Amino acid sequence: MLGFKLIRAASNVLAGIELMYMIRKGQMVITEGIQISFADQLRA
Repeated sequence: MLGFKLIRAASNVLAGIELMYMIRKGQMVITEGIQISFADQLRA
């Protein structure tokens, strides 16, 4: 059987995937007009 044993683990993975799509589409809120790289946004 494949899948996640804990709902929390599945939730964390989905949140990370959603965050990556938001960063890629430029939907992250960046204050003060500072350009932040994809990697830096992912770590923030």
